[in-house]
Amino acid sequence: MKYDANKRIGDLGELVVAAAFIRNFRWPCRLQNMDVGIDAEVETTNNQGVASGKVIKVQVKATMRSFKNGTNTIYPTVKHVNYWKEFSVPVLLCAVSLSSNEILWKLINPNVNYLTNKGARVDFDRASDALNVNSRRAIEKIAVEGFDPVIQMLNSVKHSINSFFDASGNCTISINDVEACERHELNREMISMAYKMIGLSNRSNAQVLENVTAALDKRWNMIDVELHRQAL
Repeated sequence: MKYDANKRIGDLGELVVAAAFIRNFRWPCRLQNMDVGIDAEVETTNNQGVASGKVIKVQVKATMRSFKNGTNTIYPTVKHVNYWKEFSVPVLLCAVSLSSNEILWKLINPNVNYLTNKGARVDFDRASDALNVNSRRAIEKIAVEGFDPVIQMLNSVKHSINSFFDASGNCTISINDVEACERHELNREMISMAYKMIGLSNRSNAQVLENVTAALDKRWNMIDVELHRQAL
């Protein structure tokens, strides 16, 4: 059995990533013995080093080339991207430059379309996507929230509601815009559903989610008041 260059580069990349998670965050990083599209599993810990039970899967793509300033691109297979999107826990794609031991990371979001005419692509910014000690809070947030359906729903509502306000905070919805009015009513239904789901579940972050929902509810009412004003 030949231990070729591609295998060596892949193994080195996994070791660099595992070492970075342990060194920067003091989190255990378990390399997967059976690689079927996922290279490692990371578990977050608290400040005392107690494991949280919150895990993130990691896939590593390594290269001997140096990263350039600005955008760097990885071209995974469509099959792999679809596989990562189906995971019940978040998946991070880490690009590693073995010439500098730099690591860039990106969350694989099930709601993002990574497909192009030539296959799949994931873009990384050398500055903002660098994996370092400052990445801890963002990755912890991903591990805690995962793909919680309530959080996903609230994020969708937030994006929709914010689109009805301009940069100065003025409501720009028009009663004559049928599509916008339909989205407004859908937001009402999703806010009501979020309240119900939070109330029925035993969530450690229930109060935080209730506060977020209440804030969105308040902005929804501002839009509704504007629509009623236009109807007069």
